[in-house]
Amino acid sequence: MTNKLYGAKSIIKGSGFINLDADFIASGGELLFIDKDCFLTGLNGSPSTLFIVPDFNFERLPAKLSQEIYKVKKIILQESFSVSLKQDHFYAVPDWLPNFKEIEYVDLRGACLDNLDILAMLPIKHFAFSNTAHTNIEKLVEVFVAFKNLVDVNCDELLYKDLMDGFEKNL
Repeated sequence: MTNKLYGAKSIIKGSGFINLDADFIASGGELLFIDKDCFLTGLNGSPSTLFIVPDFNFERLPAKLSQEIYKVKKIILQESFSVSLKQDHFYAVPDWLPNFKEIEYVDLRGACLDNLDILAMLPIKHFAFSNTAHTNIEKLVEVFVAFKNLVDVNCDELLYKDLMDGFEKNL
């Protein structure tokens, strides 16, 4: 099922929201799948960006998308799309994330980065982090060095300070 929205600035569902640029839709972008835990956009019928929660049940996807979804280039992962949810813990990087072999951009919001190494073999070029946690900055620095295709990392001030301190001590 493909839904096209023209002139929309955002998609609103319940007490949460996902920004959707009107230019994306005007340039052939499509909504390929939407539910409370997953929002998939595409270009020319092919998946491109996935907004998803860590415990999403992939069996809820339509059969046509169940394999196509792994071709996305961009993933935005967060605990919930509810604006009223107060985060009281950090989720681990999901063990299903390495299945996205073509991923180039990963945005982790509210994640614990202790198992970020499970993504090291992916062709990730861009990372974005906000409100994250970690327990071992030395290990995290080693993990970042292992990403061979990494071009940039965008993060909040706390993680930035920790990373700069970690790189200074280990390089």
